[in-house]
Amino acid sequence: MAAARGTANVLQRLEKSVGDGNYYEAHQMYRTVANRYVHAHNYKDAIKLLHSGALLLLKHKQAGSGTDLALYFIEVYNLGKVPVTEESRDRIFDLIDLMTPENGQRRQFLQNAISWSTNNSNSNNENGDPLLQHYVGLLFWK
Repeated sequence: MAAARGTANVLQRLEKSVGDGNYYEAHQMYRTVANRYVHAHNYKDAIKLLHSGALLLLKHKQAGSGTDLALYFIEVYNLGKVPVTEESRDRIFDLIDLMTPENGQRRQFLQNAISWSTNNSNSNNENGDPLLQHYVGLLFWK
């Protein structure tokens, strides 16, 4: 009960930090709450929080912090053994779309996403999900 109250308090402070433009503080709070969810094996809420946090930070041009949350997001996909679905793939596309080519961690994010799709796909494709591969190929072509 106390842990849930603590998480709720951190989420309230998180909203204030984002509203005030304190992105570093917000990034740290996103990680703190996500860690609590992961340790409780609440992967669904961790994924939701990390996805929304990464999107928000990337939209506000906080590439380092946003990509860090995106990388953690893929890590939680692996921990939770999230299957490759249209929804899980679309979340990845949302994040990729906001990462610029100059982002030094974008390549690592793409590699981790493809690795996740290789390990969690219903197909026997050893190169990962074909739609994700195609999307990444188009990204590099552009």
